[in-house]
Amino acid sequence: MALCLRIAPVSAILTSVSPGEVFTVTEAVPSGLIVMFAFQLNPEYLLAVSATDRDSGAVLREWKDDYSGVLNIPPLDKKRVLQFSFSNADSMLTSIYVNYDIRVVDDPNYNVGPEDLDPIENKVQGLFEKIQKVKMLLQTLRYQQKDHRATVEDANERLLLWSVLQVVGFMVMSGAQLYLLKLFLERKRTV
Repeated sequence: MALCLRIAPVSAILTSVSPGEVFTVTEAVPSGLIVMFAFQLNPEYLLAVSATDRDSGAVLREWKDDYSGVLNIPPLDKKRVLQFSFSNADSMLTSIYVNYDIRVVDDPNYNVGPEDLDPIENKVQGLFEKIQKVKMLLQTLRYQQKDHRATVEDANERLLLWSVLQVVGFMVMSGAQLYLLKLFLERKRTV
């Protein structure tokens, strides 16, 4: 049970990637640990993000036009070094803020057979897996809600601006109509 509940170091960082820069984070992961990686960018300024196994050179996942992403990397029987890259190489002027999170967690099933566990530990393992799925779902929903909230606030600003412009236009047109009506109804005196 203690194996299931032990959580390794957690790091969540907000950093700025300068124009033309490739920012790289390297994480050494011992065998038997799950790595959970998540990031979020400003939806207006996207950059390429990739997760790579530095030892084998294999690209585990790449994000090109996504402002957020989540990746769970299963454990291996050997130590490995993972590399997470944020490339702002295409930009010449704009720095981009990146919020990323790397969590390293014990795999409850690593080197443990079902016969080694009693029924309570099996249920705890099932609950642990469900909790991990719920955490990932909540994180995804949080990112979606933040994007939706930004969209709604932007739409409200545009609606307010459009309403003000309509009222101003209505006032200008009303004044012009009254002025033209006054000119039309005026009597002209001739001598």
